[in-house]
Amino acid sequence: MSPATNGSALPPSFLLYACIAAPLRGALVDVLQGSVNTFNISAPANYSCPAGVSSCMSAIGITPVYLQTGGSFYDGQGVQRADSGFVSVPLQVGKAVQPMLKVAGALDPEGGRVYSSLACGADGAVYTFGGLKVAKYDQVPSSDYDQGGKPDFGTFPVPDWAATDSLHVAKLGGSSAAPTLSKPVRLGPAVAANSTVSERSPGRRAGHTLTYLPAETAASMGLKQGALLLYGGSNLTLVSLGTDLASETYTAEMLSDATFDRTAWVFDLGGRKWLKLQPDGIDSAPPGLMYHSAAVQGKQVSP
Repeated sequence: MSPATNGSALPPSFLLYACIAAPLRGALVDVLQGSVNTFNISAPANYSCPAGVSSCMSAIGITPVYLQTGGSFYDGQGVQRADSGFVSVPLQVGKAVQPMLKVAGALDPEGGRVYSSLACGADGAVYTFGGLKVAKYDQVPSSDYDQGGKPDFGTFPVPDWAATDSLHVAKLGGSSAAPTLSKPVRLGPAVAANSTVSERSPGRRAGHTLTYLPAETAASMGLKQGALLLYGGSNLTLVSLGTDLASETYTAEMLSDATFDRTAWVFDLGGRKWLKLQPDGIDSAPPGLMYHSAAVQGKQVSP
């Protein structure tokens, strides 16, 4: 299930989308109206139903649009890949079946990421940060059987996942029936190869949230334009991607509270720079979180 939220002038509605066996299901929750509309999703041909996607809510005209990118899937040869494309679900209240459309335009410049974050801002702006990308494929020993039933020893490609630090912005356009996305432009400085978290940028991470703060909210921090709020995640290069972890115990050890990043950052869209937020008191820092969601309402942010 992938909740998508937004910080723009849209009503505080969001989509809950479950990618399981057909048919795909979704629900549009309108907090203002106190309503929940459930529906099936008609996916495009060869949709891989990736895991670990990032998503947000935007709009084209007056039509709310669910936007999604990234995630991992297994190709026809059983090799795990990262999805680099974008899909959208234009939402029409009352329809029993909502179409999922491929978004025409640029692909993820990182070649596809897993557990990145996507934030939809004002005027169709779409921001994405971090996540895991395939750094390389390791050839690991494997054994299989040929058609004659004899052992066939060889190697099998297994992805080596690496956390990223890139922040990009693109513009959602076109129509709700034929959405487009402009070529992503990189924002902010890159982090040195031997750096994780510094005093000038959040560093590489995955499993975090990126929330758009509209101009009126960012103004309370002295910023002249909108901003992006980043929190949580981890700089681990190995996370639970299918069978990559040996057991749930190992998962708990790797993703302990000490592993999570508890720093909060704001990216000033006007000044094009990261600002590190300081806790208001010794014990006021929020707990470490990963694979969570976040929403903003006025000056209040709820992870």
